[in-house]
Amino acid sequence: MAPEQAVADRRLTGAADVFALGSLLLYAANGRPPFGDGSGPDLLYRVVHGEPDFGRLTDGDPALAELVRKCLAKDPADRPTAEELVALTEEGRRAPSGPRPWPGGSPSGPPSRPGRPPPSSSRSWSGRTRRRTWRRPR
Repeated sequence: MAPEQAVADRRLTGAADVFALGSLLLYAANGRPPFGDGSGPDLLYRVVHGEPDFGRLTDGDPALAELVRKCLAKDPADRPTAEELVALTEEGRRAPSGPRPWPGGSPSGPPSRPGRPPPSSSRSWSGRTRRRTWRRPR
């Protein structure tokens, strides 16, 4: 929850989502909530007034720690926008040499399953039973 949500500010913007992203990244990096455990007024106070616990992220990946620090700014105007985050990630992305294989097959859809016909508009679901089964057109 962003500080502006904790104080019930009615003017929420996408900056609250950026704060949530920063919190999620910090939680994923450290395995614990950025403002400590608990709930209720104590936790809300820490979100509004306290500093997040960066744990080992600062030593492990200083660039990511700085990005997360910007996302967790108390003032929504000080946080990067979604567009700025996308630009930052594209700048820092390391492209592998050569084409990357698409996971699971083709980028146009999920891989086909052997033994089951691919869905098409000529097939419909049977409504006669509780269990959905494929019915071939006659």
